[in-house]
Amino acid sequence: MTTTDLKSGVVGELGAKSPVLVATMVNITLSGEQTVNGVAVVEGDNVLVNAQDDETENGVYVVSTSAWTRAVWFNNELNAVSGTLILTTSGTQYPNTLWEVVCADAPIVFGTSEITFNFFQKSGAGGNPLLIANNLDDVASASASRTNLGLEIGTNVQAQNANLSALAGLTGAANKIPQFTSVGGMSLLTTGTASGNVPLVGTQSATTALAGTIEIATDAEVTDGTDSSRAIVPSAFAASKFNAINLISTATASSSASIAFTDLSSQFSKYIVEFIDVVAATNDVLLLARFSTDNGSTYPTTTYLSSVETSANTNWVFSNTPANSIGIISSNGAGYGLSTTIARALEGSLELYNPSSTTINKKCVFKGTYINAVGDRSHFIGQGIYTSNTSAVNAIQFLMSSGNIASGIFKLYGIK
Repeated sequence: MTTTDLKSGVVGELGAKSPVLVATMVNITLSGEQTVNGVAVVEGDNVLVNAQDDETENGVYVVSTSAWTRAVWFNNELNAVSGTLILTTSGTQYPNTLWEVVCADAPIVFGTSEITFNFFQKSGAGGNPLLIANNLDDVASASASRTNLGLEIGTNVQAQNANLSALAGLTGAANKIPQFTSVGGMSLLTTGTASGNVPLVGTQSATTALAGTIEIATDAEVTDGTDSSRAIVPSAFAASKFNAINLISTATASSSASIAFTDLSSQFSKYIVEFIDVVAATNDVLLLARFSTDNGSTYPTTTYLSSVETSANTNWVFSNTPANSIGIISSNGAGYGLSTTIARALEGSLELYNPSSTTINKKCVFKGTYINAVGDRSHFIGQGIYTSNTSAVNAIQFLMSSGNIASGIFKLYGIK
C-alpha cells in the first residue's frame, strides 16, 4: 500500500520532496564533512547534488564522514521522476529555492541516468506566495520587483528624471535636434540641410550665420586662402597648411607629347617639379621646359637663357642649351641625351622661383641623374631664365627635344 501511494503521488501530480539543507554549485567530492555553497554540512545532513561533471552522480545525498550515500527517499524510480520538486533551505547562492528534476529517462535509473536540476522558483517566507510572483504583481513594491529581477537603478536602469521626461515628450521631425532650454525643459532646434549653416550655439535658424558657427570651406578656398568673411577664415588654414612643401598635382606620362601643369598662382613663392623614372621614346634626346603666361594656351619658344653642366662618368661638360626652351640636360655631343631604356631613366627636379612676379625675370634651377644613351652614368646641374619680365608665369610644360615622353611621373609641389 505504501509503495502504491508513493508512486501514484510522484507520477500522478508534480511531486514535492522533503526539504534539503543546501544545493551544490560546483563539482564536489562525495565524501566527508565539508563546506557546500557556504554551508558547513555534517553527518546526517541532506544535500542536493546538482553540479557534478558526471551527471549520473547528481541526486540527493546524505552526508557522512566517509562516502556519501543517496537518500533512501530519492534513490529509485518509485520516488523520483522528471518534474519532482525539491526545496533547499540554506546556501550562499539560491537559499530557499525550489529545484525541478530533469531527466530524459523514464524510469530514472540512479547511477546510470543523467540527472539535472533546474532552478524553479524562490520560495516565500512564512507560507506566503512566491516572492517573485508577488513582487511583479504588486505595483506598490517596484523596488522589490527590481531586486528580484537583478536590476539596480543607476547601474542596470537609468533613473527617471525631469530631463528624460522632457525628451520623451518631444515629437521627432526632419532636420530637428533636441536642445535643453532649462532643467527639465527641451525643444527642437532646426538644423537645416548640409548646404546651410548649422549653429553650434544660440537659437537662430540654420540659415543664419552667427558667432560660434563653423562653415566648411571648399578645397579651392583652403588652397587659395580666399573668403575672409568666414567665421573661421580659410586663409588661416592655408597659412598653417602651406608653410611646408605641399603636393599639388601628379601627372604620369605614357607616350605623351608633353606634360604640363597649369594654374600656378601667387599662393606659392616657389614651385618644385620632381622627375621620377622619365624615359624618352626617341634615343639620345633632351628633356626641355617651357613657360606660359596664358595658363597653357601657348608656350613661347623664345626669350629663354639656360646653361647646364653634365657629366659622363667623371667628365663634366658645360654647354648653353637651345634658346627655344630651358634645356634640362646638355646638348653638347652625341650620346649625352636620354635613353629609351627604363633602367636608364632620369631622376631629378626643377625649382621655379617667383613665377607670379611682373617685375623680375623668372628663374629656375635643376639637377638630377640618369644613364645616357651610350650607357655612361650622367649627372646634371643647371639654371634657366625666362627673360620676359612683364607677365606672370602661370603654367609650365615639359617635352623632349624630339619625339614623345615614353613614360615617367612628374609631381608638382608648392612652397608658400
